[in-house]
Amino acid sequence: MKLSLSAQIQQNSRTIFRRVAAYFIDVTLLMLVVQGFQWGLLALTGGFPFETMAALNNGWIIYGWVLLTVSLPIWAYFVLSEHSRWQATLGKRLLGLKVSSATGEKAGWGQLLGRTVLKLLPWEIFHLTFMLPVPLLSDPAPAFRPGFVVGFVVLLLYLLVLWQTPRQQSIHDLIAETVVAERP
Repeated sequence: MKLSLSAQIQQNSRTIFRRVAAYFIDVTLLMLVVQGFQWGLLALTGGFPFETMAALNNGWIIYGWVLLTVSLPIWAYFVLSEHSRWQATLGKRLLGLKVSSATGEKAGWGQLLGRTVLKLLPWEIFHLTFMLPVPLLSDPAPAFRPGFVVGFVVLLLYLLVLWQTPRQQSIHDLIAETVVAERP
């Protein structure tokens, strides 16, 4: 059955909307869990690594904390979820989507790790830009930070490529040779 151009655009738009909605569901849930995890760690360690004000002014310490308590757990969530028997995160499962290799098979660990790191690259660009060389909130004379523009441009490119490819693959999907499709 061949779809008309209008019907194909509507179907593509629905798939893209569902992908974006699934991502926002995942990120919202993850931020709640990660925030609780961070508070728990701070309570258990007596505030380490931020027991002194000097640590709050050190962008490398803050970035290391964010990498270990936010980025790595979130990367693990995406990789483990998408390698599970459902091949989907909670958001994708709720919206009837799954991740597979471009050939339709279950994606491998390397594919999913590469896909996840590339997908969340804008986050890391924003984290680095916000924290270095001096945390933005601690900077006595904050100036324009080009990293924020770079992060938004990368994010925009991801969305544009997602819209333009026949299988609604973004850059991270194309490089990792994966596809997000409806669950049968």
